Amino acid sequence: MAARAVSLEVVGTDELRFEPAELTAPAGVTINLTFRNQGNLQHSFALLPEAADINLFTINQENFPGEIDTGQIDGGASFRLAIDSLDPGSYTYICLTPGHAAAGMVGTLLVEGQSR
Repeated sequence: MAARAVSLEVVGTDELRFEPAELTAPAGVTINLTFRNQGNLQHSFALLPEAADINLFTINQENFPGEIDTGQIDGGASFRLAIDSLDPGSYTYICLTPGHAAAGMVGTLLVEGQSR
């Protein structure tokens, strides 16, 4: 049986926001995520572990433990990544470009249901 997958897209803007600021996906599936930088500034998409303290990352990004990170994406560019089988919970995503998360470039990925 083929693994289930969902496709999501999030856009980074020069207003230092993610659109949408909240994404939802079922637990236990592969999330095919496209991050599109709509602005001119560099932006990134990094998914923090479920229990992570966002304040640690907005102050010192060297603390970032995650493996789900697009790196810096130039304006007008896109990046696709696959996120495998997250457990149910609320995960924070942030832009790791210095100052962007502190200015509000933060979102939430809600993973709902039971893991498969």
